[in-house]
Amino acid sequence: MYMDDLKLLGRNENNLKNEIIIVQTIRKYINMNFGLEKCARICLKRGSVQRKMRIGSTLENYIKELDPRKACKYLGIEESFDIQHKNEKVKLKKEYLKRLRLVLCTELSAKNKIQATGSLAVPLLRYSFGIVNWHQEELQKLDRKTRKLLTIHGQHHPKADVDRLCVPRKQGGRGLMQLETAHSVEITKLVEYVDRKEDPLIQVVRTHQHNTDSAVLQTARCLKTEVQRETRKLDSIVEKTKERWHGKRMHGQLPRNLDEKLEDIEHSYRWLKSGDINGETESTIVAAQDQAICTNYFKNKILKEGTECKCRLCKQHEETIDHLTSGYHILAKNEYLMRHDKLCTHLHYSICKALVTETTDKWYTHMLKPMYEEGNVTVLWNQAHTDRS
Repeated sequence: MYMDDLKLLGRNENNLKNEIIIVQTIRKYINMNFGLEKCARICLKRGSVQRKMRIGSTLENYIKELDPRKACKYLGIEESFDIQHKNEKVKLKKEYLKRLRLVLCTELSAKNKIQATGSLAVPLLRYSFGIVNWHQEELQKLDRKTRKLLTIHGQHHPKADVDRLCVPRKQGGRGLMQLETAHSVEITKLVEYVDRKEDPLIQVVRTHQHNTDSAVLQTARCLKTEVQRETRKLDSIVEKTKERWHGKRMHGQLPRNLDEKLEDIEHSYRWLKSGDINGETESTIVAAQDQAICTNYFKNKILKEGTECKCRLCKQHEETIDHLTSGYHILAKNEYLMRHDKLCTHLHYSICKALVTETTDKWYTHMLKPMYEEGNVTVLWNQAHTDRS
């Protein structure tokens, strides 16, 4: 029994009859009504379904015989003479992709879409891990389908790094929960739970296991050892994914070039952690940081198209992401200056707001004036010379 779901198991008809009588007695004392239309029963003998049993109980007349071609749901999982693994996986995959599409079609920000996927879609499959027999190939295929849907809805650039997608946002990734990783972690936690010695109910299960087939026990121990060896904790899996991202020659340039002595790593990834921008913008920025934008350098060195790798505007330097964002002298007169002024506008707005100067509600609508004075403080904007006295 778990919450409001109850399953009765009996060795024979008399055993099951006594169990139903006990349930009937308790039901009368606590005045509980059962949804008998949802109940079903099945008789198994040496793995084969037998004909209807004659128990002779009051409840027995209202409990239908389960059709061998159908199943009865217990704790959200459909069962007949065994768990219907194939049918369950088909339904779970369909519902998972349905929920994922619903999340991606919303107007949420990039971070909120990833979080909604992890709290609405992934738990649907995670609940079945350890119950339904999932294979690694099936989970890998679902992960690829997830990334494909993210790309279709503009949440992931097709050339951006896949490992970075699954790294936590505070470490420079995008925080997507990988199904293969979630499965390994869930199985490991289940094994660790069953291994507990202080729980008396677990001891009953372990005692029963010692009386079962030794071949089954041996297989279970091998599986347990393998799972624990491969994935001990979620943190170790995340670290391995992060190392793969950092080790990539092209995609790992950004994290390798960040010097902890010169840059604040936490604040460098703060824009990812806040996640206020939409998914299309975030995916484009991440792709640019991964050097995955289709520049002439990318076409020449990565795609091997034979294209000239020089910049198509200046014709002097290689057309890399770094060259376009900070090394092009023509853009320095307008686009770079505009970008600089936008950044300083936010700083100017924050200073004026801290000084209780009259400001607008949003920083990007802030009206810039050459000079603000508040008490003994003077705030200057875009002045050629300042008084250092």
